[in-house]
Amino acid sequence: MRLLVVRHGEAQPMRDQDATRCLTEAGQAEVNALALRLQSDWTHLRVLSSPYRRALQTAEILCSHLHGRHEVWPEITPEGSVRATVERLHDCHEDLIMVTHMYFLSELCGYLIEASPRSHDYPLATAGARWLEADLWLPGSARMRGESL
Repeated sequence: MRLLVVRHGEAQPMRDQDATRCLTEAGQAEVNALALRLQSDWTHLRVLSSPYRRALQTAEILCSHLHGRHEVWPEITPEGSVRATVERLHDCHEDLIMVTHMYFLSELCGYLIEASPRSHDYPLATAGARWLEADLWLPGSARMRGESL
């Protein structure tokens, strides 16, 4: 199975609450460009996203280009639980796209690849993507197949 972990596009600076920050015009353009690069291999999939506005907007853009089915997972926020997410992923037996946030996605990749949440080893730029592959989503079971597609 494949999991494409995507960092949301560039967001507005923090003003009130982190959860309400929107994508900037540049962020929307970044996500549109990513979606165009993904069109040959990542269509008609479930697109999981954080409930934070910038992640929702990123997922909506991806879904519109890739004909994806959007689903919100409340546990994939910046403060979310990597372990709880992996437990939930364990029940998924299909290719997925996950739109989330920098430190969470980096810790998730560390946990899936090395069985250790290590946020400093797997950074991504805004609208960056990392392709993981595994037979089952368990700690230490994934292999990284590509980055910033």
